[in-house]
Amino acid sequence: MSLRNKLSQVKSRDLYGREFISRSALRQLITVAATKWHLVWSCKVDPEPTIVESIVQNASQLFAILIMISEERFVSEAIKQGWCDDKLPLSEADVQYFRDLRISRCFMETQWLFPPVFRSKSHLELPGNAALPFTDREFLGDGAFGVVVSIKVAEGHLPEHNTVSLTISAS
Repeated sequence: MSLRNKLSQVKSRDLYGREFISRSALRQLITVAATKWHLVWSCKVDPEPTIVESIVQNASQLFAILIMISEERFVSEAIKQGWCDDKLPLSEADVQYFRDLRISRCFMETQWLFPPVFRSKSHLELPGNAALPFTDREFLGDGAFGVVVSIKVAEGHLPEHNTVSLTISAS
């Protein structure tokens, strides 16, 4: 089974029904062996071992996005350009690199299939339709300024935390 099919099979849904692929599911699929196999058999290239290692360690999400839009042939050059998972989500200016409006648009849309990893001391501004890795919620009660809800975050999206408090406001 191809990596594209496997990625499609591990999709989850967030609390609002939007599809996403969790970081832990991605780690299980994008391995050294699977990455090399995909590049050799699907892209007909024999990748440098350093590129395969870079994909697995720093650019599995980038590689998965490119697989989903059938443009994985760009992965080596993208890594050489300095693209990695920590740089995602990319802006429209970043994806001008593709020089093809269709590919740029597909990349911009597909990158939201992979929710952000929440790290301490980082600020994220996401579009309202971005899937978040929230998989379950439990109503705990009413608070002074709203309701209190416990939310389960998909595995791999809170690497630095055991317990986290998030403030989410609906604007």
